Amino acid sequence: MKKSKNAFPKISKIFIFVLLTVFCVQLFTSSVSAEETAAKAEISIQADETIKVVVGDKTWLYPRKVVGTPTGGRENHTYPTLDQVAASNYIVADMETEEVLLGHRVDDVAYPASMTKIMTALTVIESPDFDLNKPVVFSEYSVALPSPVSARAGFVAGEETTTENALYLMMVQSANECARALAETYGGTEANFANMMNELAANIGCENTHLVDAAGFGLDDHHFTPRDLVKIIKRAMTHETFRKLVSTRAYASEPTSYHPYTAWTMVVNSNYLMLQGDLNLSSAYLHTFDGVKTGNTDIAGNCLSATVHTYDGRHLCGIIFNGSLADQPGEFFSVSVLLRTLLEEGAKAANCPTETEAYQFLADNPQIAKEVGGFQDLCHISQLYKDGQLSDEQIAALVEYANQENGIVAEESSQSDTIGKVVADPSDQSAQTGKADKNKQNQQLSTNEENINSTSEMSNSFLSFLGQRKLQYILFGMWILLFLVIVVLTVHTILKFKSKKPKFEPESESVLKSESDSES
Repeated sequence: MKKSKNAFPKISKIFIFVLLTVFCVQLFTSSVSAEETAAKAEISIQADETIKVVVGDKTWLYPRKVVGTPTGGRENHTYPTLDQVAASNYIVADMETEEVLLGHRVDDVAYPASMTKIMTALTVIESPDFDLNKPVVFSEYSVALPSPVSARAGFVAGEETTTENALYLMMVQSANECARALAETYGGTEANFANMMNELAANIGCENTHLVDAAGFGLDDHHFTPRDLVKIIKRAMTHETFRKLVSTRAYASEPTSYHPYTAWTMVVNSNYLMLQGDLNLSSAYLHTFDGVKTGNTDIAGNCLSATVHTYDGRHLCGIIFNGSLADQPGEFFSVSVLLRTLLEEGAKAANCPTETEAYQFLADNPQIAKEVGGFQDLCHISQLYKDGQLSDEQIAALVEYANQENGIVAEESSQSDTIGKVVADPSDQSAQTGKADKNKQNQQLSTNEENINSTSEMSNSFLSFLGQRKLQYILFGMWILLFLVIVVLTVHTILKFKSKKPKFEPESESVLKSESDSES
């Protein structure tokens, strides 16, 4: 009687069943885990144009303004290594904690040149009578600069402008006559204003800072230390007005008493890390440069300070004094490239994650990626607004349109028909900046909160009963069971193979007899 052949014995069926079960549990666990992560994520827009994602004790920070690919591709770019950077002093510090991540002579005096204007702007902004619309009148002294090649906007003696216009030209172009005129306006004389700067520096906690003028022409008795300047920049960046000044890439002057037309002078930021830091000077460890200032004199050499973010939420401040290439001392070399190297090395020293790691987190958490991507889709609007190219009403209309494109319900804007208008006075626009941005961000964040809450309700219905940790234990047990099944199946296969091995049996008598007859 023949035995029926079964291609799938019971033990094979058990093996397949267990394998499928483990796969399904793994898939379900991953899905629930991703939903739970999204539910716990806190996503917010920061004042410095970044997107902050907090999940438990882990923080991620993403750029709100997404730029294109660097010329030729970042992989083809080459930059100096740390040992190729020469400087009298340098520092890279975490601005929040003031922890020094990388440094050279951080407590020794250094000559700042036009980086002095950081302190000039801060002293003006913190003056009791500070007002962006306060008139600034240029004296004979303020326009009589010590060198014909000194940076200047082009004001003449007796000309009047606003504090806001003078601040922008001083910080974007590094206009020296504006620094002097602001000092006289808010200090009476430049010497008295220098005393105000020194008092403020001491109040901030600076230990070896002494300034004698507002523009940075001072020599031996005019200095900071790198650590002191980090403290000053940290204080300055708490002011919204200062952040706008140092993050402006290009500026067109407002009309004055002598120059009656808008854009009589147009300037570009002298800090190349603000212009190219997120594109052709980009790094896998850094994003969203948002300040600060250049400086150059014979005694100070080539100087630069800059602030930038890392993907784990650090806000780094880097400063280099008298920078050059180590093998070309004294020769001019782009200080922006040198400071980029220092900032990247500082981020590495702090074990900051790379761009790849940050976006892998989004790839693993699609719900969070969707929220972050939604904010990045609107970045071009905020950038135009920050640059003073759109009015309050235009922004409201554009945000409403973009929200509708992204499936977000937005309140109807009564000013939607003003999209084609052009702002005539940049100062009016600047006075309205905070209001529109806050309304836009509150609207987006409330939508985010609703989405996150709905996700939380779906995922927690099961997790409240079982819990994520118990799911992990169950999955671990399933893998052990699968291992045991594989062992049993292997043993069964070996035994079965042995049982089918052919054995020697004596031939039957009839066969032997027939062979005997044939022989005879």
